[in-house]
Amino acid sequence: MKYSSYFKQNVSLLTLCFSSQTGKSKHYAFIQFESPEVAEIVADTMNNYLLYEHLLQVKLVPLDRIHPRMWVGSGRVYKPPNFKWMQCIKQNREKNPEEQRQILKGVLRKENKRKKKIKESGIDFEYPDIRTCLPPKSKKIKFSDSE
Repeated sequence: MKYSSYFKQNVSLLTLCFSSQTGKSKHYAFIQFESPEVAEIVADTMNNYLLYEHLLQVKLVPLDRIHPRMWVGSGRVYKPPNFKWMQCIKQNREKNPEEQRQILKGVLRKENKRKKKIKESGIDFEYPDIRTCLPPKSKKIKFSDSE
């Protein structure tokens, strides 16, 4: 980790916080040093230090304020979400007939605008209609109680 090598003292735990939705930094981290004296010196020295165009705000957190799950996942390297893969899954999923009808309704609206512009420009051109692609409406089945 490039951040733990920045500190020359012995760092026992380091947690960098990232947004789970975007994968970008939340601009805060927690560092635990092996000795509390070193932590105190680092907090005094590094406060308001300019690092990568950001001012560091360093505070010493007392042991009674540390949450037990604060250091969970501190050794792992963060892997941001794969948005391209997630979008492919979302785009390629099976759509029910109602969703298909809504999509095709929008396509038909655009097609009608396009045909209107072609006619207004004086071009006599006809192409096959998209309405043939519409899925048939599902039939409603009624069950009788007499069976």
